[in-house]
This record gives sequence, C-alpha cells and structure tokens, in this order.
Amino acid sequence: MEGYLAISNREIDKLKVIQNAIGSRITQAEAAQILGRSDRQVRHLCGRWEKRATDKYAVP
Repeated sequence: MEGYLAISNREIDKLKVIQNAIGSRITQAEAAQILGRSDRQVRHLCGRWEKRATDKYAVP
C-alpha cells in the first residue's frame, strides 16, 4: 500500500502552475513570474516533475 504525502495548499498551487507550464497552457516565463522564480528555475522544476512522472510509470 502506498503512503500519503501531506503538502500545503501553497505547494499544491505551485504544482498546478508547473503542470500548466508542462501542458503548454502557460509559458515557462509566465510560470516563473507567478512563482517568483527565474525561467531557468522553472525549466528545472518542470524537468524534475516530468522525470519523476516518467520514473513512476517505468517498467523495471
């Protein structure tokens, strides 16, 4: 059984912005402005999120 992860509403909002950037609903520059981060930091966050999602569903 998988455990649950408790995260704050702020972290949920941050994740939604990252997911919107990955899904091209907003640009990474817009995401950076919303999150108060640089474009480079947002690219890094998007890359980490995509890798984590890919790793989760990878077949060993």
